[in-house]
Amino acid sequence: MEAETEREALAATQTTADATRDALAQARTQRDELLVLASHDMKNAIGILDSALGMLDEMPDQAASMQGMMRRATHKLAILVRAMVDVDCLQRDVMPLAPTDGRWASIVVPVVESTLAVAATKEIAVVPRGDQEARLWCDATLAERMVTALVDHAIANAPAKSVVAVEGTRLGESRFRVRIVQPGRPVAQSTLDKYFTTLPLRFCRLAAVRHGATLRAVSPADDTGGLAFEIELPG
Repeated sequence: MEAETEREALAATQTTADATRDALAQARTQRDELLVLASHDMKNAIGILDSALGMLDEMPDQAASMQGMMRRATHKLAILVRAMVDVDCLQRDVMPLAPTDGRWASIVVPVVESTLAVAATKEIAVVPRGDQEARLWCDATLAERMVTALVDHAIANAPAKSVVAVEGTRLGESRFRVRIVQPGRPVAQSTLDKYFTTLPLRFCRLAAVRHGATLRAVSPADDTGGLAFEIELPG
């Protein structure tokens, strides 16, 4: 009996050790993927800054347009650094979540205000739509950061002098939909799938999952084409 008890204890210890080893291996894999992804995205933004600085030397009369490029690139770098930390926390399931009942305006107004400067470099208007008094249940801070990242993506890819819409709509009693609409040509499904391999949009998808929500990219967004990111929040 004593020998059998020892064997069971050893088996339980081995099972725990195997589970711990697997968890550590998974954590290392996630860390390595995150570093590769962050390196790729940051390299692109730094490349834009380097190109803009080089063009300033060669074409000083184009300084105004180069400043717009540099503003967008530095803005993107700031987003990437924050997204890298957030993705790590979300992947390790240590991101706190404090959902509360709030107004749509409390999220969309700060988002629009935070993107005005970078949108101005392309003469893009960011327009809030929907009932500003509509209620939704979410972690307002995390939701605001998620919507901001999607709006930033839309600004970066929308044509100059166009309008990016940020819509909030209550879908019955149990769902609230946030829709960021980017004008332009329709986007192929294969391209839509690749969007979520970028660091900011991976953060958005993980943050949506943390909320028990869904996030998808849809194109065409409407009869004129374009692209829409749709978040459906529960509650």
